[in-house]
Amino acid sequence: MNFHTGFDNFVGIITAAQQKTLSRKTNTLHWIDRYLNRNREELFPAPRPEPAVRTGHTRSIAGFDYQTLFFESDHLPLVEETLGDYRRHHGPLHTFKARKVSRRGFSPRRAIVHVHGWMEPGSILEDVLVGPLMCRGLDADLYHFQLPHHGERQIRESRYDGAMFVTADLMLTFEAIRQSVMDTRTVIQHVLNLGIYDEVGVTGISLGAMVTKLTACTESRISWAVPIIGHLDLTDVIDKAPILDEVRKEMASFGISTQKLGELIELVGFTRVMPVIPHERIIVVAARDDVFVRADSMRRQLDRWPGVQEVWIPGGHLTSLIRLPGLLPDLRRRLDRLPARAAGKL
Repeated sequence: MNFHTGFDNFVGIITAAQQKTLSRKTNTLHWIDRYLNRNREELFPAPRPEPAVRTGHTRSIAGFDYQTLFFESDHLPLVEETLGDYRRHHGPLHTFKARKVSRRGFSPRRAIVHVHGWMEPGSILEDVLVGPLMCRGLDADLYHFQLPHHGERQIRESRYDGAMFVTADLMLTFEAIRQSVMDTRTVIQHVLNLGIYDEVGVTGISLGAMVTKLTACTESRISWAVPIIGHLDLTDVIDKAPILDEVRKEMASFGISTQKLGELIELVGFTRVMPVIPHERIIVVAARDDVFVRADSMRRQLDRWPGVQEVWIPGGHLTSLIRLPGLLPDLRRRLDRLPARAAGKL
């Protein structure tokens, strides 16, 4: 163990303590057959061509404009019997807030739809800290939105950001993943409809990287994807990551072993999806000492996606993020070297 892995494990202990304060989840294993052997379009349907979006106020801070956008989510659960409960009890999931971050006086040709990580609220504070960094570093406008079960989108049972995103309630977990991809594609659709950018790409960190990869497997009109320290091997994360220790124990109490979970996820198809954009347009950033998204598991996925660009950086899941500012120039050079592929063109 080194400092990086030790820090990841320490955060895992703190997170597990938080999870112990949550109420017991519902065992929804009996609904999982509704997810099995679905095709890609059924698992991850496209949003409406004209998303329902309302423009809110704009703040100006230190040379950057922060424009708030309000969207309706087009997501619907696959289990039809739960639609009534979804509408009655999960109101915060039906709408979501996004924020456009742009440099005042600049009109970049590149737009980024950014997906934040697990337990990040998706707040104006994040945008003020991360937005200018990515706008300058990648010469782009940034569109950042709140994921389901985070920030203002937390349902009643939640006690902290992300508490209900990955739980022993498999239906709730699968729907959180599906809705995250739907909402990402909804923001992409809106940005494409603006018609002001030559490129529209997607980035994400940690959980956001998983959503970014799934978006690259479902949305063919994006110009590129940059997932940062995240993969699609949900089974490995639940089995090995210390931040999900209590989730793992509660699943076991429902009779869901790691092996059974892996078999279910394989049948659902989250791990079997393949990119619908050219592999060289995917730049995967991975951390060598990551305890949550382990290097071995990351390499297995990279082997299944030959031709993607790999960027390996020192550090753990969290400590590697301090290298993000220094990494941006390399990512920008890689994006600039990609052959022209207009946003929205197949």
